[in-house]
Formats: sequence, structure tokens, C-alpha cells
Amino acid sequence: MPFSFGLCKLPFVMDEKKIERLQFYYVDESYAKFLRDNFDTRVPNIKSLNYKHDKFFIGVVLQIKGLDYFAPVSSYRQENALTFNICNSKNEIIASVRPNYMFPVVEEVVKPLPIETFHGSYKYLILEELRYCNKHRAEICGLANNIYSKRCFGDYDSREERVMYYSMCCDYKKLEYGAKEYKKNRKDVANELKKQLSEYEIKPITKSNFGKVFYEVYNTNQDYSILTEGKESTIETSIKDIDEVPPGFDIKQKIFVGIWENDKVIGVLDLIKGYPSENCLWIGLLMINGEMHCKKIGSKIVTAIQKASTIVGYTSIQIAVHENNANGMAFWRKHGFEKIRTKGNRIVMERKGKIE
Repeated sequence: MPFSFGLCKLPFVMDEKKIERLQFYYVDESYAKFLRDNFDTRVPNIKSLNYKHDKFFIGVVLQIKGLDYFAPVSSYRQENALTFNICNSKNEIIASVRPNYMFPVVEEVVKPLPIETFHGSYKYLILEELRYCNKHRAEICGLANNIYSKRCFGDYDSREERVMYYSMCCDYKKLEYGAKEYKKNRKDVANELKKQLSEYEIKPITKSNFGKVFYEVYNTNQDYSILTEGKESTIETSIKDIDEVPPGFDIKQKIFVGIWENDKVIGVLDLIKGYPSENCLWIGLLMINGEMHCKKIGSKIVTAIQKASTIVGYTSIQIAVHENNANGMAFWRKHGFEKIRTKGNRIVMERKGKIE
């Protein structure tokens, strides 16, 4: 995110030297649609912003309760108290920043506009608008903060002003709640994983079905248990995996499932959402039925995990591989994982970036 600002009461004045330079960003239209359909119909439809080219958003204003706000830029050129007009070198209005329609965003739904990929007059227009915005960024940010304060805290000078703010500004508090709901829903990697592995049945592993899971998966991988634990696994030692989470983490962040094909358990998958950091998905265990080895099922599952994690907004995946498990490290390297640190007798590996 380009910058963060705390909320200040009116009058609001910003020191330009303390404000980072602005950038233009694309925003995921599905995110804007989610907010518009479920929380506030005033959230702009990108297609209605009067741009002839792909639409983008400029991050301008503040951070409230950990949420960044972005305000749309459009070719709207009328002057009013809720709009900041952008001018060219001849002082002609060519576009505007519209903080009255700003809305909170989460990191995974925005990306910088690659200005270097544009050419000719359109590239010149973008650069001209961006230069003007940065020259006047203190005014833009001050206006956005003032609009937020008036809309949320009702410091109006007249009834007419109140009507204007309620009719022409988004409901920021409601949208903040919507952004949190979106983030919570987007982290539902379990449902997305089911879509990616639709040819299989994904079932939670419980104490009632663990016996079958153990004998078809754990028990057919005793070589792995001997390699990593120095002894064979048993139902009694393995069933603890159902409730095992990192210290301080809620069991709700754990996904512990069996992957079934007809009546056969072909794999076990243990995931921790938001560990060790909020935007990371942790693979605690991926074990394939010993009878299904060398059939590329493991690779298929890993690819599904990577795609699902990208779709729901995780930016990295990590796993810890036993230092003696050379085959395991080779497998994860093949799927783009790299060593990032050593933790005891485990090598922590990570894969960053999106899988399309």
C-alpha cells in the first residue's frame, strides 16, 4: 500500500513532506462488486467512471483500523465540494479524484498500474495526471480525511450539507465491515480447494474415520515415519494430528482433510491458515497413500493448493521438510519452493507469487 494516515478531527491539514508519493492502481472489479452488491450501492462501477481505457484507482487518503482507502480517478470534470479536479499544464480540468466514492481495500485486490507498458498520448495523460496529483497530494489527502470525518461523525454546517454527504458519499463504516467480511470469505481456502480437486471428495478427518485414514495412508508410509521420527507411527500417536496447531493458534485455522477417490483414501492434507504470517498458508502435512505413489497425485494436489491459495488471496505458502528427507526437498523444489531458514531438524521452504 502506498501510505497510511491516522484519522484527524476537522479542520484537517496535512504536511506534504510526510506523505509518500501517490501511485495509480488497478483494483479487482469483483471486489468492488462484492462491496456494491452487499454493502453500499454507491461503490463505483468501474465501467461507469467515464474512462475510455482500462479503469484504475489511485490510493490517496488514510488508514483507519488497519484498512487502506482508495479513491477512484475519472474523467468527471465538474467542480463541487466532494471532488478534487486534476488539471493539465494549461490549467484545464482533464480528470478528477473522487474521494466521496472512496472505499477500503485489502492488499490482494489491488496492483500498481504498469505505466511503462502504455504508449503515446495515453501514457502522457496518465503521467500528467499523476504528476498533478503528487504536486497536490496534501490537498487531496486533506479533502479525503475531511469527507470521511463529516460522513462518519456528522459534523455538518447545515441540513443541506448533511443531505449532500449522505446522498453523494459512500457509507465508509459499512464498507469497512464489508472489507473485513470479504477478507474472511476470501480466506476460505477449503472450499476453493474442493473446486480445484473436484474429481476427488474432500472430507474432514475426524476420530470416527481416522482408523481408515491411518491404515490406508499413514500405515502405507512407515518409511517416512522411520525417517523423520525414528520409529513407525501408530493410531495412538498419529490421531493427535487432528487437534495439533501452532502455539496460540485457534483450531478454526486448521484444515485437516482426507482426499478420497470412491471408497479409497488417497491422501491426507493438513493446512494452517495465516501461519506464520497473515498472508501465508502453511502445509503441515501432505501424505499420499503408499499404493498411489509415482502417479503424480501429489503434484496434482500441490498445484491445486497453489491455485486455491492464490484465488483466496494468500501471497505465500510454506512447509517444513525434515533435513533427512532428500526426496521431499526435491519434490517441493520442483514445485517452486525454496529454502528460507532452518528450524531445528527441519528445512522451512517457501513459494511466493501467484499460480494462474
